[in-house]
Amino acid sequence: MRYVSCTLHWLDVAQPPHQQSCRPLISAKILLVCLQEWKFFDTARINVKGGDGGDGCVAFRREKGIAMGGPSGGNGSRGGSVILRCDEGLNTLATVRNKVHYKGEDGSNGQGKCRHAAAPRDLFVRVPPGTVIRDQDGVLCGEVTDHGEELVVAKGGRGGRGNLAFKTDRNNAPKFMEVGEKGSMRWLTLELKLVADVGLIGVPNAGKSTLLAAVSNAKPKIADYPFTTVIPNLGVWEESAEVGGSPKGLVLADIPGLLEGAHMGVGLGLAFLRHVQRCRVLVHVVNGDSPDPLGDFEAIQQELELFNIKLAGKPQVVVLNKVDLPHVAEKQAEIEAGLLAMMPHKRLMTISAAKRLHTSELMYRVLKLVQSLPEEEELFNGEDIRTLEPDDDDEDRGFQILSDPAYPGQWRVAGTRIERTARMTNWDYYEAIVRFQRIMDAMGVNQELLSAGAKKGDLIMIDEYDFDFSGDLKASSLLQQYLQDSGLQ
Repeated sequence: MRYVSCTLHWLDVAQPPHQQSCRPLISAKILLVCLQEWKFFDTARINVKGGDGGDGCVAFRREKGIAMGGPSGGNGSRGGSVILRCDEGLNTLATVRNKVHYKGEDGSNGQGKCRHAAAPRDLFVRVPPGTVIRDQDGVLCGEVTDHGEELVVAKGGRGGRGNLAFKTDRNNAPKFMEVGEKGSMRWLTLELKLVADVGLIGVPNAGKSTLLAAVSNAKPKIADYPFTTVIPNLGVWEESAEVGGSPKGLVLADIPGLLEGAHMGVGLGLAFLRHVQRCRVLVHVVNGDSPDPLGDFEAIQQELELFNIKLAGKPQVVVLNKVDLPHVAEKQAEIEAGLLAMMPHKRLMTISAAKRLHTSELMYRVLKLVQSLPEEEELFNGEDIRTLEPDDDDEDRGFQILSDPAYPGQWRVAGTRIERTARMTNWDYYEAIVRFQRIMDAMGVNQELLSAGAKKGDLIMIDEYDFDFSGDLKASSLLQQYLQDSGLQ
């Protein structure tokens, strides 16, 4: 923690200009806002782009003594992908927020003598466990929870093939190649939901941080005023070795204090309520020293229900804290009776986190409750997940013919495979155009265009490319059209 001493001055404008002087107004120590606890970031918005694929090569083997050596153009390499990798050593998204744009390395072009380009390395972006990924529309795209788990968020473009790859019995000397595909690009929103077994919730100054410090090695900031905790703190409680067998542990998350209206952004609750969603058990710490402990309990329960109905249904253990204080001990029985009347269960304990009274018994009871629960269900049950980068084997080979009556004679062909083929076609080569026309015919695009009413000379648009429609696929007809478009005829 660093302080900077400074003196603020004010200018006495009542005096003539030549007699004006600065007088000290106030001396203060200004706390820099670079405190470590304010460096916790649980949201980030980034732009990711895969590297562009390299172009193929048009080359032929020319060596002494070898007649008609044939094509020898190598393939271009794929572009580098951008991959999110889960790292258990991180607990915030601060490292991701320091940089907005992440771009994979571009692929290299193929070369002659059958030399294929080497693929570049992928770009790995480290994120903490519990990171949820959404696209720019807010649609869920995935999450990473386990150490080493990876998610491809921007795939590198395919590398273009050289003329060696197109050699066939019918065409043993192809004079065209493919261009590399552009890498995908998108904006993503990352949300961090801490992974913990137990979440400590309650009103400010209820003793949650004190309880965390009492049962774990965590050292949260503790003071006698509300909102001492402004970021979630994590701690690990381990079962004592005296119990026998292999010791078990629990990960606890100390959530900053909640206020009435937290689900609407009051206090700090809205920013950190989502971290409770992943906890399997909630420990509701009730401040026995509060003027209205029962009202505090009811308000927090209502906030959980308003934020997420499933969150309010999570198993809870209610803990009445600060029972070591004499005035709290006097009304302890009354508070317990009131809490039991409002609770849908009977899991109520009384502790003193400051004196470590009954804290061990509490943790063993929580451990037993966690072990009795079934396997955790999917956090996003019922929410659609959009696949960012589907496998190449799952590529949609279908297409649609679209037209607008306001623009007669214009047709758009939409489809994943046909659009990718158009992007990777090098339109400077006549043989490449012939190949593309054959692909359209093999996929049934030409037949569908004719059935939809397309005529010779109509404008056909595929992705960002357009050309005149020709129902005649004879080589002579395509060559004549190619020469006209090139201005050679």
